[in-house]
Amino acid sequence: ASGLLGAGLGIVAGKNRGRFLDRVISTVCYVFAAIPTFWFGIVLLLIFAVWLKWSPIGLSAPIGKTFAEATLAERLNHLVLPAVILSLVGISTITMQTRTRLIEEQNSDYALFARSRGETSWQFVWRHGLRNSPSPPSITHPVLREAIDSNRVEGHSAPHPIEAEPAVVLDAVFRLADDRHA
Repeated sequence: ASGLLGAGLGIVAGKNRGRFLDRVISTVCYVFAAIPTFWFGIVLLLIFAVWLKWSPIGLSAPIGKTFAEATLAERLNHLVLPAVILSLVGISTITMQTRTRLIEEQNSDYALFARSRGETSWQFVWRHGLRNSPSPPSITHPVLREAIDSNRVEGHSAPHPIEAEPAVVLDAVFRLADDRHA
């Protein structure tokens, strides 16, 4: 859900570059990107669990019950707020990546050619911009690369290719995945 919402907001912001809507979406995304996730979670817990009492304050089941004794509805109730918090924080990254990519596409040579043929800006977005904006593999590429790079031990030479050259392997995997979805 956060991927779809982030991509949608990125398309709207990229399409309206420099306008009021773009500035509002970009500002909100910068704020969410700058807020530490744990702090944002504590604030939302304070609002929704303590003040409004709409959500449980913690745990994975109600107090006095074990996880096995809790019903599915009770467990899902305890899952909603953490899932919302993590989704909201992730939306800003996807939105800004999609916005940047769409702006790059609008400044390309084939965008100029499409406008000269009479395509409106929304037609360009639907026909060309969405096709070339980030797909889920290219959004997660930096995340996976960072995860692999952070687990590497300096001075350790492993024969396994993903440990030896993670950038090359990941680039190849994601290029193949992007080609299959195009």
